[in-house]
Amino acid sequence: MRGAGCTLNDIADRDFDGRVARTANRPIPSGDVSVRQAFAFLILLCLIGLLILLQFNAFAVGVGAASLVLVAVYPFTKRVTHWPQAVLGLTFNWGALLGWAAVRGDIGLPALADDSGLVVEALGNAPGVYSARYAGENATDEQLCEKLLKEMDGKDNRKASFACVISIAVPTGPALTYEARCDGLIAEKSSGQNGF
Repeated sequence: MRGAGCTLNDIADRDFDGRVARTANRPIPSGDVSVRQAFAFLILLCLIGLLILLQFNAFAVGVGAASLVLVAVYPFTKRVTHWPQAVLGLTFNWGALLGWAAVRGDIGLPALADDSGLVVEALGNAPGVYSARYAGENATDEQLCEKLLKEMDGKDNRKASFACVISIAVPTGPALTYEARCDGLIAEKSSGQNGF
């Protein structure tokens, strides 16, 4: 659903993106993709997501379907708050709860789940929860870094953060979710070992 959320975000922001140098070359504002084509792609991604979601138990399907509210709201939160990342953080959290719901079929017993990822502003907050698979399912740490640096080549905005979310749900109360971020910048070249 991340791809669908990104597509919806690009559709919603197409008028703004065309006026900002950093985003003017995105497919919709540049004219490479029409809004109609983008909606068709969005529908395709949603159908693929639905096919995957329907492989889970009924409870997990309900938890997953409820996440659509966050996916749909996120692109518009930038217009009403200075904290759109809070909504993005909730979508990270929802993925952690969905994982538990898919395994357990409920959240009746205490459930603990986590998710994390690298959030890069210039890449539309990618790779996010897909950080480990960003360069392919079996990519090495070096390949992950290489792909990231290639996509960041020539970008002025190098702001990024590592986001980690943990959620705990207990039968006697509300689910508690905690998010932590470590803000930084993407370097021009790779250094160190063991991933980004």
